[in-house]
Amino acid sequence: MKIIKKIVKFIYKVLNLLRGKEKEDDGEETAISVEAAYGGVNFNKAKEDPNVVIGNLTVTNDAMRYSWVKGDLRGWGLDDGNAGALAIFAVKGSDGKWRGGKFEWISKSRTTRSFGNIKGGYGGWPKDAIETAKGYAFCICSKDASKRTNWIVASGRNAEAIEDVEQTPIEQMG
Repeated sequence: MKIIKKIVKFIYKVLNLLRGKEKEDDGEETAISVEAAYGGVNFNKAKEDPNVVIGNLTVTNDAMRYSWVKGDLRGWGLDDGNAGALAIFAVKGSDGKWRGGKFEWISKSRTTRSFGNIKGGYGGWPKDAIETAKGYAFCICSKDASKRTNWIVASGRNAEAIEDVEQTPIEQMG
């Protein structure tokens, strides 16, 4: 019976992480709160679009990967290949606070992104943000920062390399 309770608890934790939720110390489930600190876009007032859901965040030293769970960006006026949305990444600091910002342009067809712009200091990103983080989160935001996907969370980095990673050069970031 004890092992079943542990398995159920683990499954709930995984499901919460996929939905962009995490447990606070008091046991309450809450959406993560991310301070818009980098990349020059204030995404804090973006409303979550329940029709556009992502999941399965994988983070390595050099890149990230995610997958689509539900919907696409057509409701935002973007076809699958149109990289007119913002890739918003966040890192959890040693103080427990989430800080993040734009680091790339993204479309539905771009499910991997390089951390080259973050490591290059784009938009005030600390160059060591990936290496020093205590956790990682990602969402996709509309260009006007009015809507976003759910936040997805990864607690650590994966040692496995991510193949076919794309990167938008900083000069084209706008």
